[in-house]
Amino acid sequence: MAMTTCKECGKQVSTEAKTCPHCGTSAPAKKSKGGIGKWLLIVFAIGLVAAILPKKDKVTPVASAPQKAPAVRAPEAPKAPPPIEEKLTEGQQKALDEVRASTARLAKLSADAREQWDAETKEDAKLLRGCLEHQVCDSGTYPRLLREKPRAFVNDILGEPASVQNIGGREIEYFNVPTTDGRKRARLQLSYKNFAVDSVNVYQ
Repeated sequence: MAMTTCKECGKQVSTEAKTCPHCGTSAPAKKSKGGIGKWLLIVFAIGLVAAILPKKDKVTPVASAPQKAPAVRAPEAPKAPPPIEEKLTEGQQKALDEVRASTARLAKLSADAREQWDAETKEDAKLLRGCLEHQVCDSGTYPRLLREKPRAFVNDILGEPASVQNIGGREIEYFNVPTTDGRKRARLQLSYKNFAVDSVNVYQ
């Protein structure tokens, strides 16, 4: 049971009492003024606070979120400058044209000579292989078949030399070959000049 003060004597009295037991005043309990307005004001205040608080909650995470570092672009490699075209003088261009023409003439002469040389070389290569495989050649046959032949011919038929020497700036190669005379074996000594066999010596 709630208590309140009497509106007349000011003593404690029940809010449900019809008369004050102290002074006999009827309806002694004080009626609260503006009760409904007070509750409406409280409800309005609560709604206002509720409306403000969510906005603060939404703003806070955005403010506290870490900022992403700006993307750093890799530096581009410097581009190479365009090649500088050198302009030839009239005399230089003429000399260059002459060199190209001479090269073309030499290439044609070399091709013509190679066609004729190949036929002779193939025949000598066939004879030389027969000397090595069937051992049917004397020591004098090798110089005739090898003299003035290119180094490639020698390496293709005779293979790698048994030994190599450098005498007076000239490269000397030695090969062991079979013969039909003497001790049945001979040692060939080959020297080169301009990539061709210059001399052939045979030692029994």
